[in-house]
Amino acid sequence: MARGGQNVKPLKDHEAKGNYRPVRHENRIQEISKVVESIPKAPKYFDKRHADKWAEVCKNLYDLTILKTVDLDLVEKYVVNWFVSHDAWMEIQKEGITQDGRKHPAINVMNDAQKVVITVGSLFGFNPRARMGIKTEEKKAVDPFEQFLTNN
Repeated sequence: MARGGQNVKPLKDHEAKGNYRPVRHENRIQEISKVVESIPKAPKYFDKRHADKWAEVCKNLYDLTILKTVDLDLVEKYVVNWFVSHDAWMEIQKEGITQDGRKHPAINVMNDAQKVVITVGSLFGFNPRARMGIKTEEKKAVDPFEQFLTNN
C-alpha cells in the first residue's frame, strides 16, 4: 500500500499509460527485487511439521510468481504463528475453554498468533479481498501462430 491506502502500481503500468516519471517511479524495490527461482529451504531450526508448512506456503506463493527473497522473513513469521495458534487451539480442545472458572490462557495466545497469521496472510493474498490487489509477474504465453508469423 502506498500513501493514503492506494495500491502501488508496477512500473510497467506507468510506462504503458505514459505517466512514468523517473524521479517518482525509479528505484522501487518492487522493480529490482526478483522472484525466487526455486522454492527455498526452510529455516534450519524448523522441525518437520514446520518445514512441511513452509514448503506448502512457499509453493503456493512460488506458483503465483510472487515469492521474493525479501519475503522469506514474513513467511517464517506466518509459519511460526500458524503453529502457535494451532497448538494453542489443540490445548484448548484438550483442556477445555475454561480452567478454574476462568478463560483458558491459551485463548489469548491463540488470538494473538491468529492476528499475525491473518495480517501476514493478507499481505500474501491468502484471503479473497487481498488477492484482488496482488499483481503477479507476467508469464508471457507464446502463441504458436504468432511465433510462426514473426519467424517467417
